[in-house]
Amino acid sequence: MRKIMLGAAAFAALLALDAHAACRGNWAEGNTYQAGDVVTYNGQSYTALSTHTAYTGTNWNPGATPTLWKTGGSCSATPVPTATPTATPKPTATPVPTATPKPTVTPAPTATPVPTTTPTAAPTPTIAPTVTPQPSATPVPVGGCYAAWQSAVAYGAGSMVLYNGRAYQAKWWTQGEVPASNSGDGKPWQDFGACGSATAVPTATPVPTAAPTATPKPTATPVPSATPQPTATPQPTVLPTATPVPTVAPSATPAPTSAPTATPAPTATPVPTTVPSPTPTSVPGSWVLQNTFQNDSIGLYSASAFQNDWGIAPQSSTGVAAGRLSIVADPDNSTNKVLRVTYLAGQIGGDSAMTFDAPLGGVYKSLWLQYKVRFDNAFTWVKGGKLPGLGGGDTPTGCIQNGTFDGFTTRMMWRENGVAFSYQYYPGKKEECGDYYAVATKFKPGVWYTLTQQVIINDAGASNGEFRQWIDGVLTLQQSGLLFRNAAAVGVSAIKMDTFFGGSSTDWAPATDQYTYFDDFRVSADSPLALVDTLKPIPPHIDPINGYSQWSSAGTYQANALVYRIDAQGAYHYYKSRGYTAANTDPLSNSVLDIYYQVYSPIKLDTAQKWIELTTPWQ
Repeated sequence: MRKIMLGAAAFAALLALDAHAACRGNWAEGNTYQAGDVVTYNGQSYTALSTHTAYTGTNWNPGATPTLWKTGGSCSATPVPTATPTATPKPTATPVPTATPKPTVTPAPTATPVPTTTPTAAPTPTIAPTVTPQPSATPVPVGGCYAAWQSAVAYGAGSMVLYNGRAYQAKWWTQGEVPASNSGDGKPWQDFGACGSATAVPTATPVPTAAPTATPKPTATPVPSATPQPTATPQPTVLPTATPVPTVAPSATPAPTSAPTATPAPTATPVPTTVPSPTPTSVPGSWVLQNTFQNDSIGLYSASAFQNDWGIAPQSSTGVAAGRLSIVADPDNSTNKVLRVTYLAGQIGGDSAMTFDAPLGGVYKSLWLQYKVRFDNAFTWVKGGKLPGLGGGDTPTGCIQNGTFDGFTTRMMWRENGVAFSYQYYPGKKEECGDYYAVATKFKPGVWYTLTQQVIINDAGASNGEFRQWIDGVLTLQQSGLLFRNAAAVGVSAIKMDTFFGGSSTDWAPATDQYTYFDDFRVSADSPLALVDTLKPIPPHIDPINGYSQWSSAGTYQANALVYRIDAQGAYHYYKSRGYTAANTDPLSNSVLDIYYQVYSPIKLDTAQKWIELTTPWQ
């Protein structure tokens, strides 16, 4: 699996260090350091190369981040204490700043955000500092070809590498995925043939065949039904900690609708830099559950059809009896049947649209869920609403205190303007009303999306569960160190089939009836990613795009100035100045993704960065 790497650029800062820099004492997480600040770490002095915040849990310590810190340094100014005030300062010969409390930002369990074709982030910066970047229209080959692929290097979209004598181009952010076995449709690399050949033509990839419709026979191994061993109280020391969106987040040339998240979320146990990634070479041979609605009749969703599809009789909250569910023709393909859900005007909660738990016929250690969703052409987002996800145990929702339940739900949410989030309940959650994680996607009305997630249950009582979320086949969120359960009897056992507006107050309610379409619900033990047919590739274009000038460290920029910047992997990034921008303000380390512009809730993603990175600069 790809793992997000958080890039940090320090190009201009090398020239701007103050010889009389501020002494900051011992380095500590949670502090913001200015370029030139001097700290002590493990008995060694270090000087900050660029202004940055050492977000709690990222471990951006001076010894591990050479692009943020350089060895050595001295200062003559009075040491600057950390942000934590003290009641009565007591100066000594060697002042020691007090510890800075960890930021109380929106908690996040063990998320390791994963990039797609747009901006990415990673705890360890990989961009080598230079004073002035030397761009080229295309990556420069080494020795007549391209630099050899390296498993430890993170490659952005457009990066070219050499592997076994063949040239490959990254289609989106990737790390640790061997080009030869990860090229083609739905995979991060494109094969351009033998390096140096006269005509390097991308290799075509066959379109996956339709999923089998035979009666599914689950092949996943159920969790043993041994006597559960509950844990009285979850241990707070193993819970993941939240990390705000970093300001040092380079991004690859983005795809219009699937942007990577810029929210790093460290785990209690650090995730290896190279994470295995499933290769979707084929569709699963069997399904735990599969609903394509093709055998249902056009019209209101009947109770008998509902029971046949989901294995349970419809309760009032399903919306069947009230006529809120219908089988209709796909708005984009009249030969395909889909489920349409009506959201009632002026109402919120499950009884205004649809909510029920679809049983999976067993309790499983690991499962995948995939389905498609399309918001109506005239859909209004208001403040947000829920989308289905996997669940188990008590399938907790609705602002519930830790210690009063055992189990989890991993639903999705849309929020204001269609910005998407993963929305999770589990025994280790930080917030009573659920934890949010950015997935760097902004839904659009009238567009089909394929949402795929994988849950791997933790060992009973241990924080070693895993979660991954894909949107249109692109990995957008990866978490580890999660506590999904305490008792051994709890596992993945249901789809939490929730979709409704809310929120708990009527200001979440739509003014008029709204509609959303769903199709192809599939649950399996193996990856269904080969079935994704809603990919949103980057349109053909030539870098640099007309109208954008190359960013200069010596330049100052007025509001709305358009620039491009090339990262260490040769990928182009495009930016718009938010306002007047001073010299040495590198967009690679001081930008916010355009879909996160003015997004302050439920996670503060806009922190007044100077540059706005454009996900569709060709438009």
